[in-house]
Amino acid sequence: MVKIISNLTCSKNDCIAWYNISMELTEKNHMDPEPIKTLLKIWPPDTIHLVNPGSHISPSDNFAKQLKILNKLSPVYPIRNAEDAAKFDMELDLFVFKIMDSAINLTNAQKTKIAQKKTADCCVTCLKSLMSNSIYQYTNFDGLPLDVIYKKCKGDYRIFSIFLDLKINFANLSAYTYELLGAEYRVLNNPKLLEPRMELQFFANACVMSCRSTWDKLLGLIVLVESGKKKYDNYIGSTSKKKYIRKHLKELQENMRPACLEEFLAVIEKLDNTFRTQEAHGSGGNIRNTAFSVGSLSNTVLLEIIGHYNYLHEYLDNYWHDLTFLNEKNNFIDSCNTSEK
Repeated sequence: MVKIISNLTCSKNDCIAWYNISMELTEKNHMDPEPIKTLLKIWPPDTIHLVNPGSHISPSDNFAKQLKILNKLSPVYPIRNAEDAAKFDMELDLFVFKIMDSAINLTNAQKTKIAQKKTADCCVTCLKSLMSNSIYQYTNFDGLPLDVIYKKCKGDYRIFSIFLDLKINFANLSAYTYELLGAEYRVLNNPKLLEPRMELQFFANACVMSCRSTWDKLLGLIVLVESGKKKYDNYIGSTSKKKYIRKHLKELQENMRPACLEEFLAVIEKLDNTFRTQEAHGSGGNIRNTAFSVGSLSNTVLLEIIGHYNYLHEYLDNYWHDLTFLNEKNNFIDSCNTSEK
């Protein structure tokens, strides 16, 4: 049995089968599925967290107004001050939201083509429910506020760029994840065509690789904050990032809150063993086999990839939103002061 955080219990197979059943009900009965709940994260291995956060696909009115203003502004790169950093953050929001919106909204031509099946509206509703309830929305992401970070770095662009690279990488991962769900929808509507399956494996592979690189950048940022710029340079120059973290685990976790590096390493190991090593170095990977042989990722593959994304989203949003803790990180402060001189 798998433990469910919401104090319910069910088998792992039942959790995974939920998505397939909801799609079958939608297509056969032309009815909207029940409100969708799916995996939030897959860690620890025996725990599945089911959620229905009630997040929305559409941005808030205030967010939409900000985007209209932003479209009239000139580019803000390179970033020279906190205001530029805030504008760049908005650009990232716009970039990810546009991809999210296009991934789940069909064109009129596509709707007309699928209307003959009498399932278009239901499938779109199902996908939007899946998007809204299985995955954290980037437009609700408050982690790594670039304007605040710029001030914390005292205008030192060398230090600021380490945060910036992580934020951009996570935005890319978010975009790939939404594209992955959109590709899954296209496969379900065109199961006999090869092209949608190509897209499915492409975006699934991109999610895995982007997720892995995001982890490397996040661990590097933790080294910078906890141990300073010199140790960060050593981390960047190390042959194996995971081995470096293991070697300096005690030192890094001494003042880290929450002290969860061991769990991070286990999650990364799970990502590597299940997806990344096969896709990057081996053959017969789970993604390729599932996308082309089965023709859909509507099983553990899709859910685990979403779970890895949500795990990163939850951590960054919860622990890298209020950055006042940086005021107590002497090694980080010294790195900025040294750079100033």
